[in-house]
Amino acid sequence: MWALILGISILGLVIVIVRNRLSIRLLKQFVLHLAAAALVIYAFNYSGWVADLHIPLNAVTIAAIVMLGIPGVLMIIGLQWTIL
Repeated sequence: MWALILGISILGLVIVIVRNRLSIRLLKQFVLHLAAAALVIYAFNYSGWVADLHIPLNAVTIAAIVMLGIPGVLMIIGLQWTIL
């Protein structure tokens, strides 16, 4: 039953996105920012820029970086330093 509801919801969302061209442009822009944020986190973790700092690659950290940009990265770094 839940799978059926999920399938119908996804189908409805796809129909709304396809009918509205502005939504497609915004969705493409969001996906581009999402991929860029994940790439920034990945590059930061494996660059060795800061020796004992690892930013987890999860939805919360990616969302913070997508919403805030470079200040989001600095915020995550600051939180890591204060917590650890």
